[in-house]
Amino acid sequence: MNKTNMETQLFKSERVSEKITRIRGIAGELMYLVEGTEEAFLIDTGVGIGNLKKFLKTLTDKKVTVLLSHGHVDHALGAGLFENVYMNPYDEKVYRENSALSHRIAFFDTVIDHWREYVKKEDIIEEPVNQFLPLKERQYFFPGGITIEALPLPGHTRGSMVFLFPEERSVLFGDACNSFTFLFDHNSCCVSEYRRSLIWLQDKIHGRYDRGYVSHGSGEAPDGLLESAIELTEDILKGKADRVPFEFMGDSAWIARKVDKKLRRIDGGAANIVYSEKTWVSDTG
Repeated sequence: MNKTNMETQLFKSERVSEKITRIRGIAGELMYLVEGTEEAFLIDTGVGIGNLKKFLKTLTDKKVTVLLSHGHVDHALGAGLFENVYMNPYDEKVYRENSALSHRIAFFDTVIDHWREYVKKEDIIEEPVNQFLPLKERQYFFPGGITIEALPLPGHTRGSMVFLFPEERSVLFGDACNSFTFLFDHNSCCVSEYRRSLIWLQDKIHGRYDRGYVSHGSGEAPDGLLESAIELTEDILKGKADRVPFEFMGDSAWIARKVDKKLRRIDGGAANIVYSEKTWVSDTG
C-alpha cells in the first residue's frame, strides 16, 4: 500500500444525504460524519488502523466531536485520536476490554484479509480514550441545521446507542439492530431484555423516520428492520428459531434464521439475531 496516500486507501467515503457522509474502514466497518453549519459530529471511529482524523480533513474543515455507538473494537478503537468523545458509560468496560492489543490482533486476523502484508505497527492507533463524555438517553446535539438525538438500545452491548436525525427523517441503527445482530458475548443482554428495548425504541421513533442506516454491509437498513427484529425475538423466546450453529473468535452461538453464503436470511426477512445459550431466555419475560 502506498504510504503517501495511506488514509485515502484505508478509508472511503460517500454522501448519503446533504449533511451525512458514510465512511468505510479497512474491516468493512461504517462510520458516519454529520456536518452542520457550525460543527461536525463523527459517529464511530472504526478499528483504529490509519489516521482517521487526518482523513476527515479531506471531508470537512469544521471541529469534529465523536459519538460512539458502542465500545467494540470495530467501532471505537480510532477514538483515541480525538479530544471530545462521547460514549454510554455502560460500555466503558467493553471499550477497555476491546482496547487490549491482543484482542485487536485476534479481531484483525479474523475479519481483515492479509492485513499483515500492508499494515505496519505505526498504522495501528494505540492511544486509548482516557476519559469519555457521558452519552445519555434522549441527549441532543445541534451541529447547525440538523439535530442528532441519541437513544439507547441495549442488547448487542448494554451501552449500545442509536441516533435519530429528525429533520432528515432517518435513523442510524448501527450494530444495535441490523440484518445479523450479535447477541451472544458476555457483554450482551439476554433476548428478553433486548426485545423490551426494541419495543421501547419502536415507540419512541415510530413515524419519525423513513430511512435507516446500519454500520456494516451496504450501510442501508432494509425496510421493516425494527419490526422484523421484534418478531424474531418473540420466536426465539418461544423456541421457534432455526438455531443454526455459528462460531466467531472462539465463541459458539446460534443464528436464529437460516442464511445463505452471504449471511442473508433465506426466507427474505429483514432482521436476524445471533444468540447463545447464556443470552437465550425460554419465556417471554
